[in-house]
Amino acid sequence: MNYRVAQRRSRRSSRTSKTTPSTSTPQPLEPEASADDKINLPVDLDSNDLGDATPPAKVSGKRKKQVKGKSKKAEEVIVEPEDHILVLMIPQATSDELQREKLTHASTYDEALVIIHETLGCADLKLKPALRFKLSSWTAKVPALNLGKVSDWDGCLDDVSAAEKHSKGKQPVSVTILVTEQYMLSLRTKLNLVKGAGKKKSKPVILDLEHAGSGDDDFDEGLGTMADEANKLEKLEKHLGNCQRCGPSKSCKITTSGQHHTLTNQQKAAWAKCLSLGGARVTYDTPPRNELFAMFFKSLDTASAVPASGNPPGPATIASGFGAIPPYMGINPYGFMPWGYPAPAAPFSQVPSTPGTPTPGSAPAHMSHASSTTLPPAFPSSDPPEAGSFNPYPEITDFLKRLDILEPRYGLHPESLLRKLIRYVDKFDELDLYTIDAIAALKTPEKIMEVAGLTFGNAKFLFAQVKREVRKVKEQIAA
Repeated sequence: MNYRVAQRRSRRSSRTSKTTPSTSTPQPLEPEASADDKINLPVDLDSNDLGDATPPAKVSGKRKKQVKGKSKKAEEVIVEPEDHILVLMIPQATSDELQREKLTHASTYDEALVIIHETLGCADLKLKPALRFKLSSWTAKVPALNLGKVSDWDGCLDDVSAAEKHSKGKQPVSVTILVTEQYMLSLRTKLNLVKGAGKKKSKPVILDLEHAGSGDDDFDEGLGTMADEANKLEKLEKHLGNCQRCGPSKSCKITTSGQHHTLTNQQKAAWAKCLSLGGARVTYDTPPRNELFAMFFKSLDTASAVPASGNPPGPATIASGFGAIPPYMGINPYGFMPWGYPAPAAPFSQVPSTPGTPTPGSAPAHMSHASSTTLPPAFPSSDPPEAGSFNPYPEITDFLKRLDILEPRYGLHPESLLRKLIRYVDKFDELDLYTIDAIAALKTPEKIMEVAGLTFGNAKFLFAQVKREVRKVKEQIAA
């Protein structure tokens, strides 16, 4: 093999010597030799291969940097519960201002209660307040929600997370803790922080905070009602969360037109309130029959005040004048009349009758003694039938029940948990006040506050409703 290579080189050198002067150096010898060497060169020494391998290395480096940047951005978005700040705005007995306290989303319900009670100043007292909360992002129309158990606290954290996600971090979301005015006044009285009040101002009943059973019927009744309403609301949401189309996260009910309607917080709260009051007409499938739930009824049912005999109804009564919404949930279906009184179709003067032969529209036998009176029998009586006289004005008990039904927001006001008017019935009974004209005789909301112990908001609202109803009664009597 070496011999042949030597022969080739000698031939090439002889050729070169013929064409090139002998004085010149044989330059082409090295390139020709490299031609043979290229055959045995390893692949990794090829300049073309090296040139092609360089660019992919640079591209792969850029890709790694991009992936690394994305992972850093993702880490910034994820926040652990123990690092997720939760801001509570808590009232305090020592000041009218709210105290700002910071917790985290990992804080338990018991830990939150400790902070709240210490800030309020009631940590050492046996009687603790009933708590509600409201987010800073909620509108004024959204009612406050209960904060009486662990599930309420978990729901509060979920609401905060959802609100922060909706605002995309642009607006901080805080949680305001709400306590009744009655409890705050009692707490400040206990701590000797109450200043002397003027003669015109009326104070709510002061609670005994040293005993868990304070003996105050209004307060205890309010706490029991709140707990029952919360229980009914929880069951209602679970019952209405069975819609396969809307999912368990929404409280859905089909309207009369066949549409899926997601109930608002106000509708659910009013429905739960009516369930708490009891009665056969309102169930977990049937909402209250009023304007708030009009989409579930083809028409508001007013036939309950019309006799079943088929005779045309008589003139407007107190019950029909008060509102077209029929009573329910244990309330007399004949308006404000006592349970034993059927509603006549017309005044006595329109349908003559003979004793012992009652006709449609005439008074029952046990009411025949009133046929000579000038007052229409459709007006309710505040006395038993044997009393021998009629009072045209509604009874306070029925009147307050009807107000609670027609004005559910007065049971859900965020600044007062004990807004339910029916709780004042015993107060009026103790004072021997049985019909609303007795309330009208008090003349001012301040006097109602002083006599019956109502809050200013309740007294003002009740006085306005009583004045309007008394005016209607007088107009009907004059007619």
